[in-house]
Amino acid sequence: MVTLPQVRGTVLRGVLRHVHVKETVPGGVPVYMTYLSSKDHEEYFSKNILHTQWYPYAALVVLLQAYYQHIARYRDQKIIELGIFAAHRDLTATLKAYSLITSPFAVGARSRLIGSQKYSVGQMVMARKWDAGFDLELRGFPEIHRLNCLMVTGYIEGFGKNWRSTYHTTHDRCVHRGDPVCNFRSVW
Repeated sequence: MVTLPQVRGTVLRGVLRHVHVKETVPGGVPVYMTYLSSKDHEEYFSKNILHTQWYPYAALVVLLQAYYQHIARYRDQKIIELGIFAAHRDLTATLKAYSLITSPFAVGARSRLIGSQKYSVGQMVMARKWDAGFDLELRGFPEIHRLNCLMVTGYIEGFGKNWRSTYHTTHDRCVHRGDPVCNFRSVW
């Protein structure tokens, strides 16, 4: 039996909150929602989304695709910024326990725990470490959507910027480019 990937409601709510703040149409409806099909809206977003509940990964994919379709310029960068926003939100509210993370290396060390709280599949592993950086590999999640890769890039960078203003993360290997894993290289 194949287990389909799932995502925690806190991820969906974070994306919804971020994009809702950006632009709305009369009635307070986020503009990007106009890009969702009525089937997707009914299936994933017609009921309240609970932080701790698991939802089909497809809900996150259609949400990211709708937001991406709405963005006129710098689309990839805007999805990375969405990840940075999520990291800052988690550091200040949802995951206050992670305030015990005291260095960029600790970001890498805690990434497996953070990832397992948000996604039902895959695991983030610190593959390499050197004086001013490390590589995190996302293993076991071949279904990850390209836009989610960008969001994860921003999320890792958002965490790291709390300790080093020069912290930068790139997504240098990807399952969508034929690599066996996604790799996120962080340097400072």
